[in-house]
Amino acid sequence: FPVTIAVETLRSYGQQVFDPSEAFEGRTDLPKESYMRKDIEELLRADVVALLPGWQNSLGAQLEVEVAQQCGIPIRLLEELIATEGVFLDD
Repeated sequence: FPVTIAVETLRSYGQQVFDPSEAFEGRTDLPKESYMRKDIEELLRADVVALLPGWQNSLGAQLEVEVAQQCGIPIRLLEELIATEGVFLDD
């Protein structure tokens, strides 16, 4: 499931989505630490973390899951969020 489609789908449900690939105006030449700091900063503001298929294969996603779990931020599979048509925390 491509990230851009996931982001567009969630946004179409009216959800605010932080996509790390959109940070820094698309720059890819900064130190990894810059990207990780921004990612974690935004993660700590999140109401929920959406996991894309294959997230287990990404060290960054694994870190996001660990931080979210330790901070009590709900974690949902993307398919689950789409199936509920963008209703995140109504349970």
